[in-house]
Amino acid sequence: MDLTEKVKDVTGRVLPKDGKIAVAVSGGRDSMCLIDCVLRFSGIDKERIAVVNVEHGIRGEESLRDTELVRKYCAKCGVKFLGYGVNVPELAELSGRSTETEARIARSGIFRELINEGYCAVLTAHNASDRTESLLMHIFRGCGPKGLVGMTEKDGYIVRPLIGCTRAEIDEYNDRYGVPFADDSTNAENVYDRNFLRNEILPLIRSRYAGLDSALARLSESMNNLLSDISGSVTADDNGAFIPSEKLTATSAVSAFAAFGPQTDYTEKHVAAVVALGRARTGAGVDLPHGYRAEKESDGVRIFVVRGVQPYEAPYAENALLPDGRTVTRIAETQPDLKRGSVIDADKVPCGAVYRNRRAGDKFHQAGGKRKLLSDWLTDKKIPLHSRDGLICLAVGNEILAIVDIAAGESVKIDTNTKTAVRLTAGRITQDE
Repeated sequence: MDLTEKVKDVTGRVLPKDGKIAVAVSGGRDSMCLIDCVLRFSGIDKERIAVVNVEHGIRGEESLRDTELVRKYCAKCGVKFLGYGVNVPELAELSGRSTETEARIARSGIFRELINEGYCAVLTAHNASDRTESLLMHIFRGCGPKGLVGMTEKDGYIVRPLIGCTRAEIDEYNDRYGVPFADDSTNAENVYDRNFLRNEILPLIRSRYAGLDSALARLSESMNNLLSDISGSVTADDNGAFIPSEKLTATSAVSAFAAFGPQTDYTEKHVAAVVALGRARTGAGVDLPHGYRAEKESDGVRIFVVRGVQPYEAPYAENALLPDGRTVTRIAETQPDLKRGSVIDADKVPCGAVYRNRRAGDKFHQAGGKRKLLSDWLTDKKIPLHSRDGLICLAVGNEILAIVDIAAGESVKIDTNTKTAVRLTAGRITQDE
């Protein structure tokens, strides 16, 4: 199949037949190829499509030029343009994080906001060459089975129609159809690890191994199929991975590590110790690398992060990154569902509020309820012990204003005078997003 057939195949199989679709377009050659091909060949009505452009404020006039290129292209094609401006350098200076990390957080928050607004998918221009780079980066850093999957054609609401296409195919498409694009000058700066790999290392590897992209694509597919085959034995969420007693084997233990656990530095002894818990008393456990622990429960074994020993605080902000890699995003709600999660009146949050884990002496007054010790409230709500240290609290002093994704407090609840209702929701970002 050529590039157009590959894109049509993915969008036809993966995307729903109706509903709004967002396409992330930076103005670079990959994303301009994606939107042009989707509009020309996918068969998707352009009335369903919105182009999403995030101007990060990193490259000054060059970045603004790229955004203008995308805007003009959308106007010419008659497709909706959604532009977002984020001052990533300023956010990075305030947070102490890298500009790359801050940019990923910003994009993740915007994508989640679009899904909350009714879009059914976000299409990105990640391609086969990107997957090769990411897999090698994962290997160089040391990864577990999940890291060997890398990018797939669909990951939650993220869809990658170009994942089976190389950069050479993308360049050929752009030349054939006269697709306009802008080159990012920072792509030539080898100070970034990915650029060094792309510009210096991969040309040498490909000079000897011409089929590198195809070989790593097969590795990714094989590992993804393997993990899918055994994933039925494991359930995982932000509280950890759980293996039922009847499905506890070395294979399911490794699957649990891949889903939620140490990705590197574990050995056969660690796997065997987890399997041995199947015969242990309830409450018995073993420590695992990188702060993880496995404990026997009445009907199985749970693997989770030991969080309570490391208190943290993160400023209350539009996009907040926590030390464990989770993010908290504020999503505007026009018709808030008060029975679902933590919807608050943003204007009622006092200065100095922070996101943090729970602490002794914390008090919580749930909206419409009574003020209690947080520990008593958690017991009343039957929140499992193993998940309590993983809760993200919005707090001032020892007063809990809200528990992210769970409940809002009385002092920040929305009412008839509320002008800014937002939902606090936690997620994760990845190096590939």
